Amino acid sequence: MHRQVVHLEKLYQSYKDRAAFAFVNIHEASHRMEGYEDLLEGQNDVTPEGQAHRRKCVRQASRQAKLSVPLFLDYPDESALVAYGAWPARLVVVARDGTIAHDFGNIIDQEGWDWSKVQAVLDEQCAGQTSGLQ
Repeated sequence: MHRQVVHLEKLYQSYKDRAAFAFVNIHEASHRMEGYEDLLEGQNDVTPEGQAHRRKCVRQASRQAKLSVPLFLDYPDESALVAYGAWPARLVVVARDGTIAHDFGNIIDQEGWDWSKVQAVLDEQCAGQTSGLQ
C-alpha cells in the first residue's frame, strides 16, 4: 500500500493546481499494516474523543507516509464507504459535475493501480486548464 501512496503523492504534486484531491480515511478493515498499527486503535469509538483520537492517528500516518494530499475522515455512519464502496482502498476520479469520471477499482482486486492510466484520465479531466481550480 505504501507504494500506492508514493504514486498518489506524485500525482497530487503534479496536478494540485488543476484538480482537487481528497484522501478519505474510512473505517479500517482491521487488517494490520506494518508501521501503521495505530490506525486500528479505537476505530470503533464514535464519541467526540474517539473521533479526535482517530484524526490524530490518521494525521500521524499521513506524516509518516509523507502524504500531503488533503485528508478527511469518513463519518461514523460510513457514508463515503457506502457511496464509493471504498474498502479497503478505492481510487476514483470525480468530474467537475460530481459524477465519477473513472473508477480504477479496489486495490484488493489487483496488484495496484495503473498510474499511467490515472494520469491520462487526469489529463483528460484537466484539459484546457493551465492553472488554478475552476
